[in-house]
Amino acid sequence: MRLVIILNTNDHETAWNALRLGSAAIDAGHKVSLFLIGSGVEIESIKDDKFNVGALLERFARTKTTVLGCGTCMQIRRREAGAIVKSSLTDLVRLIEDADKVVTFGWQSDLQGHHTTEHEQDETQHCLNSKDPETAWNALRLGNASLDAGHDVSVFLMGAGVEIEQIKSEKFNVGEVLNKFAKSKGDLLACGTCLKVRQQEAGVCPVSTMPQLVKLIAASNKVVTFG
Repeated sequence: MRLVIILNTNDHETAWNALRLGSAAIDAGHKVSLFLIGSGVEIESIKDDKFNVGALLERFARTKTTVLGCGTCMQIRRREAGAIVKSSLTDLVRLIEDADKVVTFGWQSDLQGHHTTEHEQDETQHCLNSKDPETAWNALRLGNASLDAGHDVSVFLMGAGVEIEQIKSEKFNVGEVLNKFAKSKGDLLACGTCLKVRQQEAGVCPVSTMPQLVKLIAASNKVVTFG
């Protein structure tokens, strides 16, 4: 699998999870490219003992994994390239065209590198990386609509997304759509490391791992990320 990861944020935990996913994919023998855009180009400046982004970046360098940064975004922030290869959106378009799967962090996106045929069962993988009530609500609404249409759907919770059961909002009733998703036999998985960081129990979500997420992405026809 040729996996492209797009990082559009300098949020410490989000960047950490993006790199963890990339590392797990590399370990599984997949080809990974990381493209930094927006505040994601500030990744080398992230210093956090809890979310050690630097150590994962060093691992990317050791495995000679391509790390590209939007040149315009770097120029706006007056940042030098460092270990990041200065690139362009034209290069990103080519990466997306050549990729089997594209996963974004920091955007809501439906970029995809694979198209189903009429003979294939549509398996959709949703990644939720936020505890924002409306974002979580929409992720589950999309999952439920997909299940209603006869598709197989998995939702993988990472980062703040693992706190989904604690979201309370009268306007965006996450609990209601979560119960519907579970009753419709959608697969709901939670990043074990993200739960551990928060000292949180799994609840209704089975504990999972980044290697398992890599397998889900590789097996899915479409990948949609929220947060």
